[in-house]
Amino acid sequence: MFFRLCLVWLLTEFSNSENWTPGIINVHTDVTQISGHTNQTLIYKTVPGISMPECVSECFSGASFYFIKHNYTCHCNSFIDDDGSTSKTGSGIMYGYVLEGFKTFTFQNFKKLHVLPEEKDCLALFEKGYIQDGVYIIQPAGGTSVEAWCDMTNGGWTVVQRRQDGTENFYRTWQDYVEGFGNRTGEYWLGLENIYALTRVQSSLRFEMETFGDILPTSAYAVYNTFWIDDESSNFQLHTSGFSGDCGDSFTVQNGYLFTTIDRDNDVYNDKNCAVEFGGAWWHKACHQSNLNGRYYAGNHSSFGDGINWDTCWGYNYSVKKAMMKVKRN
Repeated sequence: MFFRLCLVWLLTEFSNSENWTPGIINVHTDVTQISGHTNQTLIYKTVPGISMPECVSECFSGASFYFIKHNYTCHCNSFIDDDGSTSKTGSGIMYGYVLEGFKTFTFQNFKKLHVLPEEKDCLALFEKGYIQDGVYIIQPAGGTSVEAWCDMTNGGWTVVQRRQDGTENFYRTWQDYVEGFGNRTGEYWLGLENIYALTRVQSSLRFEMETFGDILPTSAYAVYNTFWIDDESSNFQLHTSGFSGDCGDSFTVQNGYLFTTIDRDNDVYNDKNCAVEFGGAWWHKACHQSNLNGRYYAGNHSSFGDGINWDTCWGYNYSVKKAMMKVKRN
């Protein structure tokens, strides 16, 4: 196995090519040329004298590729070669494999990118010139490395939560919400520890929501120009203010309250647990005006307040189709 199985996308390697096939490309740099590489049952095509972006395009219909930097030779492989390669600094051999394409929140192709050294958030990457939406590896100051979806189209927002199709279970425990869960290319929660690390500097929070098209308005947003949470010793207490938006403020009311999950009751709702009563972990008071970690329903629902609700816009009996939370340093 490679010394570090990470997603590496070196954009400088792509500077000489403007025409390559989009998709998810996992690229490992400076690997050892392993036995499978010389096995002709693995290699189905060799193309000399091309750049790495051209190699990606040449091999996109296959499973993986090797690119030899010193002689610009590309080998297209018939399957993913993962049989014990080790790293070799300076070898100049780059190994990558193409995965099945996914869709983003806006249903566009994306790429996974790992830029070294790791930047602290998506804004830092954007400021360095990375403008492609996708999954990047970041390392918030004082935190650990984590994959996150970066919204570069709108200036480098780090997505901390996304709901879009109900494929991920959000009815989860305290530890799940602390650590994070889900698929960064689909539905996920980045983790309270990561959100805490990201917001130790002055930050803004933006909500984006979209309905099933059966109610007006069909979409809405809310921005809070002050947002941070405390650490776990304070139960990730919420601090937020400075609302602007187009369908009412359903979040400021949660300001000052603690995070509650189905197994950690930190709300002020007498002897009941808001996360249990309303199907979602949140900074519950007693209980909420917004519930973006609630149960996934297809729009209208007869149950009260347990869907992905934003009360000031659609009330407590309509659950939106898509919701996203993203943060950015001020």
